[in-house]
Amino acid sequence: MTRYLWLMLWVVVASHLHAQNWQNPYQERFNRQFAAKSYEQAEIDFKNGKPVITLVLNEFAKPLDAPLAQLVDVEQVFVQISRSDSVRMAALFDELSRLPKLKYLSISGNIIKPGDTLKIPANVAKLKGLEGLSLKMIGSLDLSAVWPVLPNFKQLAALDIELPSKQMRLPLALRECKNLKSLKISSFEGQLPDWLAELKTLEYITLQGKYHENKVQPLLTYPKTLSEFASLKGLEISNFRFKGADFKGLSDSLQHLSVNNCTLSEPDELINALNRCQRLESFYLIMSTLPSFSAATTIALPNLKELIFWNLSEDSLRKNPLSAMPDFSKSIGLKVLQLERVLGGSLPKGIERMTELETLNLAENRLTQLPDLGKLTKLRNLIVNNNQLKELPNDIGKALKLRMLNVENNQLAELPSGLVNAVELEMAFLADNNLIRLPAEFSKCKKLKELNARGNQLTELPKNIGSWVSLQNLQLNNNELTELPNSIGQLKRLRVLDVSHNPLTQLPESLGDCDSLSMLTLSNCRLETLPNSLGKLQHLNFLNLADADVLYFNRNINSRTLDQVPAKNHNQLRSLPASLANCRKLLSLDLSRNKYWDEKALWPVIQQLRMPKGTVNLTECNLSAMPMTGWLDTQIQNLHLVKNELTQFPIEWYKTQGIKSIVLFRNKLTPPSLNQEFHSFEERLLLGDEMGIDVPKPFPKTKDMARAYLNQAGKKVNMGDIPRFVEYMKEVQRIDSTAAKYAPELWSRFYFHTHQYRRAVDSMNVVVERYFRYEKELLKSLGQQPQRGLPVALYVDLRGQSKWKLGDSLGAIKDYELLLNDYKLFAPNLWGRLGVWYKRYRPTAGKSGAAFDKAINMYEAVRNPLPMVQLSAAEVYLMNEQPDKAYEYLFGLDRTKFKLEENRLADYLLLTAQVAQKQAGEEDVETFEKRLKSEKIKIQGWSYQLFEEALDSLEYPTEQKALIRRLTVALKMQSVLVD
Repeated sequence: MTRYLWLMLWVVVASHLHAQNWQNPYQERFNRQFAAKSYEQAEIDFKNGKPVITLVLNEFAKPLDAPLAQLVDVEQVFVQISRSDSVRMAALFDELSRLPKLKYLSISGNIIKPGDTLKIPANVAKLKGLEGLSLKMIGSLDLSAVWPVLPNFKQLAALDIELPSKQMRLPLALRECKNLKSLKISSFEGQLPDWLAELKTLEYITLQGKYHENKVQPLLTYPKTLSEFASLKGLEISNFRFKGADFKGLSDSLQHLSVNNCTLSEPDELINALNRCQRLESFYLIMSTLPSFSAATTIALPNLKELIFWNLSEDSLRKNPLSAMPDFSKSIGLKVLQLERVLGGSLPKGIERMTELETLNLAENRLTQLPDLGKLTKLRNLIVNNNQLKELPNDIGKALKLRMLNVENNQLAELPSGLVNAVELEMAFLADNNLIRLPAEFSKCKKLKELNARGNQLTELPKNIGSWVSLQNLQLNNNELTELPNSIGQLKRLRVLDVSHNPLTQLPESLGDCDSLSMLTLSNCRLETLPNSLGKLQHLNFLNLADADVLYFNRNINSRTLDQVPAKNHNQLRSLPASLANCRKLLSLDLSRNKYWDEKALWPVIQQLRMPKGTVNLTECNLSAMPMTGWLDTQIQNLHLVKNELTQFPIEWYKTQGIKSIVLFRNKLTPPSLNQEFHSFEERLLLGDEMGIDVPKPFPKTKDMARAYLNQAGKKVNMGDIPRFVEYMKEVQRIDSTAAKYAPELWSRFYFHTHQYRRAVDSMNVVVERYFRYEKELLKSLGQQPQRGLPVALYVDLRGQSKWKLGDSLGAIKDYELLLNDYKLFAPNLWGRLGVWYKRYRPTAGKSGAAFDKAINMYEAVRNPLPMVQLSAAEVYLMNEQPDKAYEYLFGLDRTKFKLEENRLADYLLLTAQVAQKQAGEEDVETFEKRLKSEKIKIQGWSYQLFEEALDSLEYPTEQKALIRRLTVALKMQSVLVD
């Protein structure tokens, strides 16, 4: 999604939220995390003499036990955690107690590991100056040490608590918080105690019911003394079941009531209870299920300013909207009325008399007409999208203060002439209607900044569009425009223009006069050329000419599906204007799926581009050739050439630093390894050096070069090129001593292959623990199964081997048992190694036979086994001291389809079985050695080291063991090491 589409989405969302400006001022303090400083940034600001007021402490971005006392201006701290570590939490509270101005503390996160509990330590009592405390965790939270000390927080005004899973009642200690003004309780179910009314200072209460997997909402039972909350201003409840009669005792001090995602019975009684609250200013009823109101129910609240009913229905599936609404016609002082997705097509009476209305939202109600708007002279926002309107009332022009109009997704064929009298109009959302023209009189709307007329039937634009002087965003995609007026160049403030999916054959040269244009979308038109004047757009960031065969189109935003419609228009561009090189702020040039380029004309323009921070996308453009020279001065950060017909890789790409990333997947380059992504110039240096290209040397000793070595090392180890992998990792280590904290998976394997087994174990502990903590356990908490095969199996395997090398035999065995017993991996080679270890580690020697049998059974269960599977089975027979079975098994194999190296492995195993049975001797071994040396083959993918490890524990005669070891060494000399 482009930045502009996000902006448009936010505008629409903001139009919904505009009305909901009521807020709990105490709770609002806990919502400022987005503006808080990280610990690293706080240190920088402190050193520069800038005060730090809000601070985020994240257990991964900053040690929780780092010193904080220097940050003397901090008033609010947000702590994010995901594991239970009470020791570190205690240390954190000690540090927080040294902050003299600390007033608000918020601890939140997700305890990922099931069964773990975060216990808040008792030294939380040190934070006596707290005015606000928020403790909210997804997972288990132990607050047993918090409740007793609550009364010690004499200044505590705001408390936001998510109750532990097994706690049904509020703690009695809360009864002593006599200065509490705001109380928010989450995950609550059960009865509110009567003593809660003793907290006379409470002004705001928020209750959120506990979520149940079966979606059954808990029953809310109020204290009988609701009327005793003499200072109560705001009450918000979510996720409960209750009766309207439960509200009979509401205090008449109430100013705001919000009911969200609840199941409500007796809704008329709720209204009757509210009518006692004559100070009520706002009432929100949102996403709830309730029977329809009776026609006689009236809202009689003289001070009501906001009435928001959104997404209400008679059933939990939201299929049946309410058949009747309460009569609110006497609430003539309303400023905000939102009745969105609540009406069954009928229009409530009395709206036309609400002359104080500033926001009217009637969206998604299947309405065919609107109320008389003539008297709503203070109206600023009219939101009626997703209805069935065929016309708008002409008296809309009397709403002289109208700033935002949203009529998207209706059936409007034209706009009323009176609309142009709304001279304060700033945003008009007209998308997905049947409009055939826009009124030229929009020029009177001097403040119009955003106009979205997407998805209509516009065939032309007003000639005077250049006089719409304030226009900044203009969306005209998916219409029938064949040309743009010359006057469009007069839109000096225009930043965003989208005319995609229109049958435009050319663009006016005046387009280059739109000095502020930063985003231009021209995809799926019928353009054959582009105006040379585009080079004048000095603020252009995004130019989109991407072509698509289909258009995702859907007029009903309530639907969960998108319809595919074949695209009617396709550009026929053969070249780009050379002036594009002058657009020095261009960040994205998307030319993908345009298939008619004249390559001789295209490439010189691409080579002249100056986009050091930008991307050029030429994916799927049928490109077959490119110039081999002329690239040294090109400046493009990312060049995408995926799915073309390219056969040659320019030598200059190994030398130009102006192009950073080049993506070449699915081309026809040779060698095939070139059809990949090169993340940097430094990676290309390495590749060129490998291929014998004359690349610039010596290589720079920079972090970018170290990163290139690291990326290439990852590719080498995955290809089985262990020597090159080790070489590159050593270069990373030499250039950047801090690089070990990146890519722990690669460093684990590096330490293993360089026999640094202690470091290998430490590094692989990080990899494995991270998986179990953040991936596997998170999936489990979400009710999803871990990926088959355990993605960290390789690292558990290598960790086990490293432990064995370090003499931790039991630790190694436990790692393998973890893989094979707990996760039941189909891994015969692991069972084979486990059998060897069982045999060599005396306390488990009796288990070896069963492990070997398990491996054999797995190999034999493979249908149409590959040669390596068959050879591995023979190896296990030998390790289990069954050379006769190994010989019989190997002798019966059909080796006609074996590769040369596979045949040599079979010869090695066959000769080993014969030696073990004293049927072959030293002469046979010498013959085999000479044969291997003469053929000079490289054997890959062979776990001979297994058999090598097993030799010491095998009970073959000494002479035979020596010959077998000699055979194994000879084979090893011809092998390539792989993981």
